[in-house]
Amino acid sequence: MKKQVSIQMKLAMPIILIAVVVFAAMNYLVANNSFKTAKQEAVNKTSATAKAYANEMRLEVEHGLDVARVMAHQLLALKKTDRTSREMVQEELRELLEQNKFLIGTWTGWEPNAWDGKDAAYVGQKGHDQSGRFVPYLNWEAGKSALTPLVGYEKAGDGDFYQVPKARLKESMIEPYLYPIDGVQVLMTSAAVPIMMNGKFVGVAGVDMPLKEIQKQAATIKPYAESEAYVITNEGKYVSHPNEKLITKSVEFPFEKEKLNAAITKGEELAINVVDPQNGDEYHATII
Repeated sequence: MKKQVSIQMKLAMPIILIAVVVFAAMNYLVANNSFKTAKQEAVNKTSATAKAYANEMRLEVEHGLDVARVMAHQLLALKKTDRTSREMVQEELRELLEQNKFLIGTWTGWEPNAWDGKDAAYVGQKGHDQSGRFVPYLNWEAGKSALTPLVGYEKAGDGDFYQVPKARLKESMIEPYLYPIDGVQVLMTSAAVPIMMNGKFVGVAGVDMPLKEIQKQAATIKPYAESEAYVITNEGKYVSHPNEKLITKSVEFPFEKEKLNAAITKGEELAINVVDPQNGDEYHATII
């Protein structure tokens, strides 16, 4: 028998923690009552462990989101007071990145001519693309902060960091994705905060952050020696798994697929007992 517990993080971050403990390893408990007691204790312990780690992960994510919120407020204040020097903002983004070394990048993106009305004067300039829009991105290159323009921000998928908060008009955590940094594929997410002025969307402020610490935390979730833990997104993709080849791949449940997938997608609480039809192992699944 096995115990499976997951917990939905209570914020915009689309990730869910699943911890698993194998009850079969307790077969040394001969007496039925003793086994039931041990199983319930394992359920309680695994659930408590999952909740504790999920809270730590939530705080990790909220740290990055807080930085993006502060950035959005500061940019709006500058815009409202006509302090729209692009070079000044670029340096502020650089300073913010260097003060928060856990981040991969700091950035902002604005609608055409929404920042200062001078897009035409900045076409092809450093930190700008051929549109001249104000889209500075500060990130790490060979250990140093470097300025480049955002790319792909007008495309669905590649540009979700901009398009999702623009469409939702809400703070958004972007579905985790792999991105090459200094030649290494890094799993990361973006915290993006829309900027509104007079009720109109004008831009986005955001940060990119790695998920390596969350992956490390998941790997240490072992209330029992046989335990394993996975982190998945609410779109059903692995963020962490003991088999690294499965990272970003779709989760396949061998049982109660519809119920589990629906609960994960909607962020609803769910607790069910299930049996794996392939080997007869028993699971208790909880999504919180």
